[in-house]
Amino acid sequence: MEVDFGKEQRVIFAGIAEKVDPKTLEGKQAPFIINLKPKKMRNEYSQGMMLIAVEEDERDFVPLHPSKSVPPGTKVE
Repeated sequence: MEVDFGKEQRVIFAGIAEKVDPKTLEGKQAPFIINLKPKKMRNEYSQGMMLIAVEEDERDFVPLHPSKSVPPGTKVE
């Protein structure tokens, strides 16, 4: 997926398509880790990692979203 971080766009492979319909993420905000080395996946580079909640039995992946809208690229602490 292509993600807007305010000052830049990055390609992120989240690896959750089997559990989460990517269309449900369009237009929504979510936390990402972007200070990682790019990792080659499927002949392209993933430039970060999406944070999600995973239920104990790993049956359900739950995307995390802020409770209110924040500017793209806002730092998470």
